[in-house]
Amino acid sequence: MIYSIFSYLYPVGIRLAAPFHPKARLAVRGRENWQESLHERVQPGDEWIWMHCSSLGEFEQGRPVFEALREEYPQCKLALSFFSPSGYEVRKNYPLADLVFYHPFDSKSNAKELIEILQPKMLILVKYDYWHHTLQALEQRKIPIFVISAIFRENQVFFKSWGKPLVEKLKKSITHFFVQDEESEVLLQRIGIEKVSVAGDTRFDRVKSLASQVKTIEKIAEWQHNTTFVLGSTWPEDEKIWHEQIAQGIEKNYQYIIAPHEVNESRITELEKMWPGITQRFSQSVTTEAPIMIVDSIGLLSSIYRYADITYVGGGFKKSGVHNTLEPAVYGKAVICGPNILKFREAKELEKLGVLQTVESPKQLEMAISKLLVENKLEAIKALADKYFREKPWATERILGKIYDFLRF
Repeated sequence: MIYSIFSYLYPVGIRLAAPFHPKARLAVRGRENWQESLHERVQPGDEWIWMHCSSLGEFEQGRPVFEALREEYPQCKLALSFFSPSGYEVRKNYPLADLVFYHPFDSKSNAKELIEILQPKMLILVKYDYWHHTLQALEQRKIPIFVISAIFRENQVFFKSWGKPLVEKLKKSITHFFVQDEESEVLLQRIGIEKVSVAGDTRFDRVKSLASQVKTIEKIAEWQHNTTFVLGSTWPEDEKIWHEQIAQGIEKNYQYIIAPHEVNESRITELEKMWPGITQRFSQSVTTEAPIMIVDSIGLLSSIYRYADITYVGGGFKKSGVHNTLEPAVYGKAVICGPNILKFREAKELEKLGVLQTVESPKQLEMAISKLLVENKLEAIKALADKYFREKPWATERILGKIYDFLRF
């Protein structure tokens, strides 16, 4: 009953917020006439494999599995859905998907109509986003549901006494959980979920694949001539602790590439005002005279990290936590970030190895940089990071090995 009330009120709240909030506006507009849109693109006789991601980060986790299915089953149609505009708006033209759409708001009627239109052979759910009515509609049609790259922690709702109804729902609906680590497997088994196996984290597959295919970015190669710092996925809180450090570093002829998490004119202008007269935009003509390059394009950061001597990953000062630390580490780069890494197993592992350092103030940042450069630790860090990635399994192979049996048409 509580969920049904929520599923009714949530879209109402989003619609009320739409005139004032850009993301809410995109979420509402993207779902307008969704039934007609799907009917136009889904033809009778199509065999659909469906992957759902909450947002862009989950898509990057699921992407290796999606691409492997595309190669293995070219006769099938692949559908990709997002709940968040930050995922859909970036990947709505993803070329390997036959259909990209917003997951409709999760009412019982919406879920029933969605499954009737798409009639998927299976749903691959990346990490989480357990929409009750959607799971129920799939379960009623006996359509298998696989959860990949899942990770569980003891403080989550599933492991509370009042979370039992949700656990029972997952037991009935989910065909198999592919979890990232043994701890998650043990937690699920403790609450009676036995359909689980440790496959690892598909993000490792993704970043290892990216690192092996990386291409030269001519603009940066022409511009770079000295020690270079890449600051990726930054927020104002991150840029604040770098403000004086960059001013001092420019006196030493250091160079800086800043890629803000939100790429819009307002954010780019904020950065230009922080360091007036010494910045340039990536999208414009490059001059070696400007020591700060601001990345005002999407989709380049994972490749840009390779040009760094030292990297900084943003998000560590926000409640949601640090962004993707694997992308720079896969190139053997030293990583610095804010303090909030507790939810991120890979960040904690990299910190334990000495590849990653957390900082909470400009002074700590200065000390971290000095330690890396003065003590010449960059080569040792590269060796540690390379070994770390070599030892990680290819999770995609483990996942596909199990779900192939459900794709014998």
